[in-house]
Amino acid sequence: MDIIYYKDITNEFLKNAKPSVNFGVHFAKSITKDGITYRVNKRNRINIRNHEIENAYWFLSIMGGKIIILPEIASKEYIKMADYKYKPVKGKAYFIEEKEVFGNDNSIIVGRNCIYHKIKDSKNQSDVILLDISNVILSKLNLHYYLNYTFKFLNYSVIVIIKKNNRLIGIYTNKKRATPSDQAVGPLYK
Repeated sequence: MDIIYYKDITNEFLKNAKPSVNFGVHFAKSITKDGITYRVNKRNRINIRNHEIENAYWFLSIMGGKIIILPEIASKEYIKMADYKYKPVKGKAYFIEEKEVFGNDNSIIVGRNCIYHKIKDSKNQSDVILLDISNVILSKLNLHYYLNYTFKFLNYSVIVIIKKNNRLIGIYTNKKRATPSDQAVGPLYK
């Protein structure tokens, strides 16, 4: 790799972590998006997929705070919603989209486009993505190659938290992105 298109912000991101102050995982009763409040009911349901609950608890074990699991909003037009709303111990709340990486046909081999599409498909849901790579074989070298490929072609800012099993691999963002403290008033925190 000649040009690196991403940077590791793990230490910066974790500096405000308070894992000992954990308020747990909760289910939303309603959510407001674009000025409209949607109540959880038969139409707007919370659908748990794969390891969303386990990954929410894992995230709280390293960051502290509170996670609210959000519903899928079924309306005339499909409204994309993040999986979680995260409320840190200190600072503003923000949305997190949880994605799990699988190879083609749920194989353990994964290509660079798989990670790229997992991140790109989350564009209108959240600027923070929790990417769980526990179900695939991926060397550290290939992971960084795939991340570089992904960030090279993304035309918007995103923070990617990578988890494998119960280990934090790292937290990465676009190379041109401002620091997390600078973003407190930006689009990341909604």
